Amino acid sequence: GQPMSRSSMCCAMRDKDAFGDNSFGLGRVPQFSCAEAGEAVLLDQACFLSYSPLHQPEAVKPRRLAVASASEVRVYRLPEMDLPAGQAPQLSLSHRLRLEEDRKVVAMMFCDEDNSRNVAVASSPIVPGSRGEHYVRVFSCDASSAPSGSTGEAPWPVVDWQPEKGSVATLEGHSAQIVKLACNRLYLLSADAAGECSVWQKSSWQRNKPFQRRSVVHCHAGGISDLTADRIFAYTAGREENRIGVWLLPDMSQVLSIPVDLSDDLLSGLTPPPVTPGPPAAPPPYQPGSAASLSMSPPYPAAAVGGAGL
Repeated sequence: GQPMSRSSMCCAMRDKDAFGDNSFGLGRVPQFSCAEAGEAVLLDQACFLSYSPLHQPEAVKPRRLAVASASEVRVYRLPEMDLPAGQAPQLSLSHRLRLEEDRKVVAMMFCDEDNSRNVAVASSPIVPGSRGEHYVRVFSCDASSAPSGSTGEAPWPVVDWQPEKGSVATLEGHSAQIVKLACNRLYLLSADAAGECSVWQKSSWQRNKPFQRRSVVHCHAGGISDLTADRIFAYTAGREENRIGVWLLPDMSQVLSIPVDLSDDLLSGLTPPPVTPGPPAAPPPYQPGSAASLSMSPPYPAAAVGGAGL
């Protein structure tokens, strides 16, 4: 019976809810529909996908979809107007990046959740152990924009980014292949296979200043398998270590180390059914594994916010 206050509600719900709607999204059933984009986004062996903005409560911003394979990145512009359910959006190719023959894309994402102005592309040498750097390059999607008043449905000239000269920033310093990227409003984070995580100040290059790495920390022995971040903390999963680390941004001081020990009861229903008819195959003996992936959603860990148990 108590009225809901925006100051006390989950920040994810507050940020993603449209202003002026007192229901805050509660009680509304989300509507989903599936539509195929067709040949417009055909890219052989595409392995990375990123969309932005995820939420835009204040003003309409360009909607973009980035798709990447090991050798190429494409950015598509989506219609700015909402379409009827079931109608496929017309995707217009706006930007394209082809890597050098001796390099491959290892991670890709838009640098912000609330706008699609910049996309980060991490690359490494194709041949393991060969000479070459592991770095992230940031490319601006604002170099070409739709004509004034356009709904995004008509194509316009495609901008071909140059790997060496077309980026607005190059983030260097990783000694191993970059495996994950993450971001919040202030920082871009990159994690590598050696277990290091770097925090980069985004406002530096957005204001035409030298890009600043705020911190670099060795988070896990044996490498990092996944990385995500919210406005206060970064979360890392060890590839070989059975634990999840919680780190305070931007200095990456550790506030929690959470052991990951999955019991047999939790995994009992995950054994796939047999392919051929017959008695069900016995599940293999359980072997403790590493935390393979992370998905972050507020509220933040109570122990980390309150300081208890540290």
